[in-house]
Amino acid sequence: MTSLEQGNGGPTAVPLTGQQYQIDAGRYRTTVTGLRAGLRELLYDDQPLIAGYQADELPPGGAGQLLAPWPNRIDGGRYTFGGVEYQLALTEPDRGNAIHGLTRWTAWTPVRHDASAVLLRSTAHGQHPLGPDLRRRALAVEPMTCPPNAFVTGDDLLILQPGEAVAHIWGVDVF
Repeated sequence: MTSLEQGNGGPTAVPLTGQQYQIDAGRYRTTVTGLRAGLRELLYDDQPLIAGYQADELPPGGAGQLLAPWPNRIDGGRYTFGGVEYQLALTEPDRGNAIHGLTRWTAWTPVRHDASAVLLRSTAHGQHPLGPDLRRRALAVEPMTCPPNAFVTGDDLLILQPGEAVAHIWGVDVF
């Protein structure tokens, strides 16, 4: 299912996963989506390295999604920070967890895009809960910046002050 977006030449079709940003690096090619800043496909010599999905198909399970500001789960969706207790939406209600951050259903817009890189920006908004009937056909590989439940335990938690930034790089090797 596509939506229409108003462009300079009139309405244009936008895939269900938003704008698509292709990046090429030698024999590698990838496509990143405007929904979730998702890794939709990763190819080496035109052969898939991940279980991708179509532009007009929602990502199966957690396939290729950016998990921010926390990866994994927060037990009970509750944590304390700076002496204030917070309650997150239980987006994995059957297990009583807040799962995989706030960016799962967020739209991302380009800051810069060229043939070899894309830089996207987003603002977190409301969340859509995951139901227990979710059928999975892909496995999420989660490059974690902190251990599970770090918001609650504080173990290895990265805390950024206003104006601070952190960058993480991960990759896939072909053997």
